[in-house]
Amino acid sequence: MALSLPLSFSGHAFPYRNQLIFVAAIVILLSLIVPALILPQILPTKTNGDQASFNHYRTEMVNYSIAKIKAQESIPLADRNYVIDMLASQKQGQNADKEQINTILNQTRKVEIDAITNLLAAGKIPQSVANRISRRMVMTPDRRGSFLTKLRFLFRVRFPSRKTRRIKRNVQSVADRFDPDLNSKLAEQKKAVRKLLEETIYKQVNAYLDDIETGENTTAVAFVRNGYNFRHARLDTNDNSDDLRNQLLIQAFQYEYSYVATAFKNQQISRSLSDQLNQSITTDQMFYMEQE
Repeated sequence: MALSLPLSFSGHAFPYRNQLIFVAAIVILLSLIVPALILPQILPTKTNGDQASFNHYRTEMVNYSIAKIKAQESIPLADRNYVIDMLASQKQGQNADKEQINTILNQTRKVEIDAITNLLAAGKIPQSVANRISRRMVMTPDRRGSFLTKLRFLFRVRFPSRKTRRIKRNVQSVADRFDPDLNSKLAEQKKAVRKLLEETIYKQVNAYLDDIETGENTTAVAFVRNGYNFRHARLDTNDNSDDLRNQLLIQAFQYEYSYVATAFKNQQISRSLSDQLNQSITTDQMFYMEQE
């Protein structure tokens, strides 16, 4: 406005025009410089403790929601693990430990071996399938299980108990009456055996991972579980799962809101931290729902 002052007024030079323009320029400069220099010194800064507290309660919030989802035993494992994986991604700054991952993978391989040999002993899978799995396992140069573990599995499959041999002979005697190349029923049986193997292994491995999961190894457990989820998803395609997973995600976020409300009510967290956590839940919920 100072620059809009006229040069003359009533035939005379406008009084103090240059001085007014100078004062206005000084005021404008001060209004720009003072907030930039003074306000950072006056306003409280966000300390690392604040961020650490936020990360801590955010992790506890997610763990609470995951525990609630796990408690619902009626949820299909594939859908449950999908939601758990989505929730676990909310945690920040956690890297999986390679040594923990290798240890857990070795143990899950033993769980797989027990599941296969138990099915074989019960006569639920034929000897030929167990032999094929044992050959593949022994010949595969991976780290998931020591060579001694593989040999033990091979011995258990190739030299089963007397009871198991009797069961297998009965199953094989019936199967020998059919021509596998011409009878579609055998093809369906093979498909059923593959599904039984996958479902049994997937269920028992997840039960093992749930049992060993702690606050110290949760990232490594999630990494291993994701690998089994990926393998299981290739064999288990169910369009009806989409609606269920959306419902579970909404329910999981409600558990997170409930955790924050309870923590604030019990004076475990401040109003500011409560608002931060609620805002993070809202942001995550919007993001995840847009991905569906």
